[in-house]
Amino acid sequence: MKTLPPELLKEFAYHLSRHELTVCVRVCQEWHAVFNQSLWEKVLLDSPRDRDSRFESFKKCVVEAGALSRSGHWIRVLRAYHYEATSLLATYGASTCTEILTLKLGSKSDDVVDNSDAIRLLEQSTKLKRLHLTGQMIASTNLKYEQLIAAIPTTVELLFLGDVGHDSEQYADFDNGDDDDEAVAPPQRPQPLIPLLPRLTNLGLLGVAVNNATWPLIFKNCPSLKTLCLDWSNGKEGVKALASAAREHCPALNQLRLFNMTADLSRSSFDEVWATFLTASTCGWEVLEIDALSDIVSVGPLSMAVLLPRPPPNQPFHQSLNQPLHASTLKTLGLGYGAGMSSEYVRQLYEAAPNLTIKANYEAIPRPADLGK
Repeated sequence: MKTLPPELLKEFAYHLSRHELTVCVRVCQEWHAVFNQSLWEKVLLDSPRDRDSRFESFKKCVVEAGALSRSGHWIRVLRAYHYEATSLLATYGASTCTEILTLKLGSKSDDVVDNSDAIRLLEQSTKLKRLHLTGQMIASTNLKYEQLIAAIPTTVELLFLGDVGHDSEQYADFDNGDDDDEAVAPPQRPQPLIPLLPRLTNLGLLGVAVNNATWPLIFKNCPSLKTLCLDWSNGKEGVKALASAAREHCPALNQLRLFNMTADLSRSSFDEVWATFLTASTCGWEVLEIDALSDIVSVGPLSMAVLLPRPPPNQPFHQSLNQPLHASTLKTLGLGYGAGMSSEYVRQLYEAAPNLTIKANYEAIPRPADLGK
């Protein structure tokens, strides 16, 4: 086995489990040099810390044996979904974990999070391409939320922020207890210092409510943005602010994915919201996908007026917006669970969009036979 070249051993390593890699690094010095790199390329610390024996073992290895100081430079994918893991990595590996390409940081609801450790990791991750931040660290109540956002490296191509509540929730129970007193306004927080992210092409905001005044700041700093993933956290007014900001600052935006659309909307209301979303692209949509929480979501006359080359008569909603002909660019229209559209609209879109595939519940809807391809 010692005669096997390192390149072949490296190929073997891709097919081994983490436990098997741990065994291999103990065989001999030659194997340790090869398999140790594969062992450290992915560090995944996901489970709750009070039941995660793997994390406790990892912690002992880092603290007592100095593992990160020797092998932290091999890490390419790092996932830590409780803040104690983030703190451990920042304390013992901030200076060596500098080659990370994918970083996913999260926190549990009972974590005490001040973001200092996450910021230290971000500041050292100068080659980072994919970043996920979830939980309490991006809650608007976190005093270092702005600093965390400002620390995002300019190399990031995919950014996902998720699973926090609305900005207004921190003041939801505000009550001065005396109706006769003058109401006390909640403290005003400064706008986040959003860095310029010239390489960012994918942005996901799920469960994240962004102040309407913040949308322009986000999109102004993402000039290469192509794909946007959103849910209903920002409501109708947020949608309008989002669409306006994206239309002004993101000329390459051509993919939109909507998740968990709320059951609070009627069909006509969703059609209006969906049509507003559709105005965000100035280069023409290629991919549009909708998932809903109920069966009320549908593509209606207002959204069709944006998608079709010639808006139907008596639908002035978007006639003044100078929209591109999305039908000429559209390749995929995905209607997930709860979303739908009439057979007549399906026919009209297929007739107008030669490269389009429409999917309902992830199954392709065949083109009408008389339309051909």
